[in-house]
Amino acid sequence: MKKLIFIFCAFGLTFNSCSSDDSTDDTGDPDTVLLKSTTETYEDGVFVTNYTYADNKLVGISYSGGDSEVFNYTNNLLTSIKEYIDGELDTEIELEYDSNNRLVTETYMYDFGPDEVNTYTYNADGTVTMLEAGVNTYIYTYDALGNRIAEEDVNGNQDYVYTYDTKNNPFKNIHQSEVFELMGHSTYKNNVLTYVNTDGVSSDISDAYTSSYSYNNADYPTSSTITYVPGTDFEETIFVELSYY
Repeated sequence: MKKLIFIFCAFGLTFNSCSSDDSTDDTGDPDTVLLKSTTETYEDGVFVTNYTYADNKLVGISYSGGDSEVFNYTNNLLTSIKEYIDGELDTEIELEYDSNNRLVTETYMYDFGPDEVNTYTYNADGTVTMLEAGVNTYIYTYDALGNRIAEEDVNGNQDYVYTYDTKNNPFKNIHQSEVFELMGHSTYKNNVLTYVNTDGVSSDISDAYTSSYSYNNADYPTSSTITYVPGTDFEETIFVELSYY
């Protein structure tokens, strides 16, 4: 399965979904809402993630335990990301774009090993091909809104399909959401309902999940229940609460 190098905490990467509406406080203008924090509750503890912005540009993430990420922009484009563990720089990611400001190369420079380069190709049929570290190839398919609806693992058996609700994704309004999405984050327009492996691989190596949500009056999720590999011995349930600026 493709490697997800850094994660917007649990919710930001994969935990998007839907359920019944909830008449909680409105978040204001739906087109300016930005995610402030997520609080995830596991069987063995609680994990909090905080997000900071400059206008609608994501500039920092801080995690429970002291880890963090810093996002740097050049000429309005995200060009580098620095990941810190216990205050020490662990990984730096450099991004390059084509003449249409589309992400074409991401280079991961590790403190503990050789660099890794991922490249993106934009195909005439609207799909995107990602070559990971010169080895694994993935093809992403999108709907008209820009939601990823399928990913094909050309070299293996980790093919996935997605279904979505019609509500607002917590990261809907961040700058360059399409770039974060390509790098493995669920910065779609809507929220993922199900994420299912279509190749029938054993559940111990599958990260398929289903989700349910409550929403505020602006149609943004305020809480979520995510169940990984439901109905199996590997089933895990996580509860997430979200707050907004």
